[in-house]
Amino acid sequence: MNFRWLTGEPRKILLVGLILRESFSSWTGHPFDFELWVRLGFWVDHGLNPYKALPIVPGLSFANIFGPGGNSVIAYLPFWPFITAAMYLLYTVVGFGDRLVYYFLLKQPIIISDILVGYMIYRYVMKRSPSHASWAMKFWIFSPITIILSAIWGMFDSVALVFIMMALLLEDGKSRSLLAGMATFAKSLPVFFAAPLTLRKITRPWTFIISLAIPALLTLSVLYVTGWGLTYSVPSLSSTFVKGGETMSPWDVLSFLLIFNLVPQPPSWFLSIAGSIWIPVTVGATLLCLRRFGFRTDYGIIISSIFIYSSFLVSRYSVNEQYSVYLIAFAAIDVAIWHPENKRLLILISASVMGYLLANNFLLVRFLAPVFPGWQMLENQLSTMFGAQRYAFKLIFAMLFGAFNIMYMKRILKYNPLGAKTEYQPDSAKG
Repeated sequence: MNFRWLTGEPRKILLVGLILRESFSSWTGHPFDFELWVRLGFWVDHGLNPYKALPIVPGLSFANIFGPGGNSVIAYLPFWPFITAAMYLLYTVVGFGDRLVYYFLLKQPIIISDILVGYMIYRYVMKRSPSHASWAMKFWIFSPITIILSAIWGMFDSVALVFIMMALLLEDGKSRSLLAGMATFAKSLPVFFAAPLTLRKITRPWTFIISLAIPALLTLSVLYVTGWGLTYSVPSLSSTFVKGGETMSPWDVLSFLLIFNLVPQPPSWFLSIAGSIWIPVTVGATLLCLRRFGFRTDYGIIISSIFIYSSFLVSRYSVNEQYSVYLIAFAAIDVAIWHPENKRLLILISASVMGYLLANNFLLVRFLAPVFPGWQMLENQLSTMFGAQRYAFKLIFAMLFGAFNIMYMKRILKYNPLGAKTEYQPDSAKG
């Protein structure tokens, strides 16, 4: 990767962003997700199948909220288990037996990837709208959402996003197929960007098919070579397809009504349909974008990616806060290069995500779990005092997030269709 542009202000921005993230890295973490990574690295390194229950790790675990058995399972492809195992192996060499060093090491791939995404956003915008490149990078680097999700929560979406950004920076079809496939192997959400990145004509889908085959073949190969097999991995991986519950999407209306017993429990067939409706919706959105914008230009790829991913966010029953980072990255690029009038909408989207994140995570109290044993008791007290209001705020922010995504999609449908001069706008045209 070429870092020759990394001078002056960009270097300072990335350095400050790195220091800011590292300051939270060793003593914060989500008591479900990050605790899962703690267990995952240890047990994979000790030969346990990661798709089986992962017991507590004495001396390393900091939370146990996985049910009566105290066990947990993952629902990710094998890429992330190998990364956590590598970090645990490194910890055994340099960790001095200090669990906080292990937490620090687990977050390094995430934090470094987060910074790289900011740099690659800068690179991408710099080639097309130089005067707005710094703004785009700052928006990503200093977004409280990206900071919290990577450095505090410990979610690894930025690792997958690095592969997507690398694919955007490269124009070679084979390279894009490889990188799009690796992005999906890192985490399944980038599959929604595979078509815009690799599909040029519906009659020539081979690069797109390759991008889908890469994570599938890698996963099957790993499961075979390691002996992890399909018995446990298939149920774990498939459990995310129709997942329901509380959600940062318009479906949270149903969750809210069910929590307060305002409507009867829907039949299982209804929940199955609700949980899978995102599949035909995103397929339809992909075909619509291919027909209207095409995937041959930078403009078509970015705009289509936003539309397709937003269609997923508003139709998916279960949407978590970390899902937003892909939208934020692509929208920042769109605002910086083509549609500066969407800056306010991007800020509103970010504000709704931040509001939901704060309400859902008890004002971030739970992220103190690695160093504050009383976090759960404090959460229970807050829930007793403000439980109803908390659910109401979550519903409001979820509905706003959905509304802003729909607003973005409506704006995109009004943009120039395929064949118009849309590759880029000179800075002078933006005012």
